Parts: sequence; structure tokens; C-alpha cells
Amino acid sequence: MTKPFSVAFKQKMVQRLTGKNAVSANQLARETGVRQQSLSRWLQEARSLPIMADRPEPVRVWTIEGKFVSLPTPLNLPARS
Repeated sequence: MTKPFSVAFKQKMVQRLTGKNAVSANQLARETGVRQQSLSRWLQEARSLPIMADRPEPVRVWTIEGKFVSLPTPLNLPARS
């Protein structure tokens, strides 16, 4: 039975396989004792995920005019008696 690895551990291994000082899956397998097939599968799975960290939600900056335009107009409101 194989040992289940934590998500944090898998992320760390994927980081070692990618980026500036990336090593091969074979090299990392020799260093860590994790099977090369597992490392390669984790890398493939990570590459298939959408990248969310690189595309932060845009922050909407409201101007005074923009706030005013977004307010409902009183035209459709019933008159008070």
C-alpha cells in the first residue's frame, strides 16, 4: 500500500519540478525517494489546473460620477402622499 502524501508536500514537489532551478522528475525521485511516476503525475495534474494566482480579481475603483450613475433614479418610485 502506498503512503498518501499531503497536498502541501505535492505542491512543494511540483515547485521543485518547475520554475527557476527546476530538476527532473528522475533527479527529484532519487533525492526524495518518491517514485518518478508519482512526481510526473503530480506535475501533469498541476499543469491541467487553471492558474488563479496569476490573475487576481480586478479591483473596481469607483469615481464619484460612477457611484452617482449607479444609484436608482426616483422616476419609477411612487409619489408620497
